[in-house]
Amino acid sequence: YKEAAATYDQILNEKILPARVEEVSQRLSASLHLAGDYARSDQVANQFLQQYPESSLRVPVLFRLAENAYFVALAAEKKMDLPNRQAELAKLFDEAAKRYLAVIEKGGEFEKLSLARFGLAMCHFKKGEFEKARESLDKIPNGERVGELTYTPYLLADCLLRVAPAYVQGAGETRKVLELLELAAGHLDGFITANPKALEVPDAMLKLGTCQMRQAALIAVPAERAPIIQAARTTFQKIAQQFPQAPQAAQA
Repeated sequence: YKEAAATYDQILNEKILPARVEEVSQRLSASLHLAGDYARSDQVANQFLQQYPESSLRVPVLFRLAENAYFVALAAEKKMDLPNRQAELAKLFDEAAKRYLAVIEKGGEFEKLSLARFGLAMCHFKKGEFEKARESLDKIPNGERVGELTYTPYLLADCLLRVAPAYVQGAGETRKVLELLELAAGHLDGFITANPKALEVPDAMLKLGTCQMRQAALIAVPAERAPIIQAARTTFQKIAQQFPQAPQAAQA
């Protein structure tokens, strides 16, 4: 990617392709991003937006700006000695979220629109805004939840479990929580089935078993509760059998 960026720079500096400056500039921003030079990628992208405000390549450039901000935030998150850590991380993820929103608002038929939604969801997730993260993930079509987006159902389930209240009062609240748990369990089951070798499978299975336990605890009729308890037991047994070395095996 560094070599690609250097070549695109040469093409622009030597004016080798004057009719394709717009395209080369967009690709330069992308290659700089992929090379990890987020500051320079930002610089090139912002220059592009100023020079070509009506360009058909505007949205891909906005997407690179968003990705730059997100990866900068992730890098900062790894620095445990970061001054004013919580406030600084919140600011960085807010900036990335703002840029992803710009992509979504102007995206139209942009091929990476779902990736922008996923990125926005992750920004909310990192800030503990689980309902907002869920809203963004929900808008990713089922047919696109593959490849880079294969973790969409896993994260959706995580969000649902985090927003589900620990205690309920009355039949209405109980019904709502049961619906949330059933939805989360469906997402987790789908993720596990589609990604049997993913590193997150033991954790997904543990969450699935937890969903089933909570569902059973909310059901008053013993005959209806028993099969769900058995399903939870089976889920936990599978973790211990299939992933005996995983930390989740002890919890299971």
